[in-house]
Amino acid sequence: MGSAMRMNLDEFLQLEEQAEATSDFWEGRIRARTPVYYRESLIAVNLLCELREKDQDVLGSNLLVEVTPGELVAYADGIALIDEPQFTDSRELVLTNPGVLFEVVSAESSEWDRGEKARHYRGCPTLRQFAFVNAETPEVEVWTRGEDGNWSAQSWQGLDTVCSLDSLNCRVPLAEIYDGVAFTGTQSG
Repeated sequence: MGSAMRMNLDEFLQLEEQAEATSDFWEGRIRARTPVYYRESLIAVNLLCELREKDQDVLGSNLLVEVTPGELVAYADGIALIDEPQFTDSRELVLTNPGVLFEVVSAESSEWDRGEKARHYRGCPTLRQFAFVNAETPEVEVWTRGEDGNWSAQSWQGLDTVCSLDSLNCRVPLAEIYDGVAFTGTQSG
């Protein structure tokens, strides 16, 4: 998945700016991103549009996020800002203070998103919540950092449910997140 060549973040960013395809920087290596298909893209856009309609400051998947300094700099499928954005440099290429991160999870991306990437998300000091939005079925799993620093998860299933993003003080209907998405089999809602 990743290249064997080790590099520092500056070297990665120089390569990334010239690359035709985007990659994540993980522990000194380049990690190719999982392809994003129509369904995942539609779900991400629906979610971000719904949050934008609720006056949230959101960003798409084209901005790198410094999750763990020197260890993981990656693209998320969506970003919500809670504070004024801060960056590693004046070019505003790498965001350093995400408030909420969103990952649209498919069979191809699940192991990375829910595994190593989620482990790093839990270590990001500015992150208050992160969410896994299932691409195969209407389900959203939100992880929230408690005041004690521990993380807890809550999930919502079915098109008739509404997920809570407490750190953004808003609720998002799953029917809006999955608007226009065709599912195989029977889905609730």
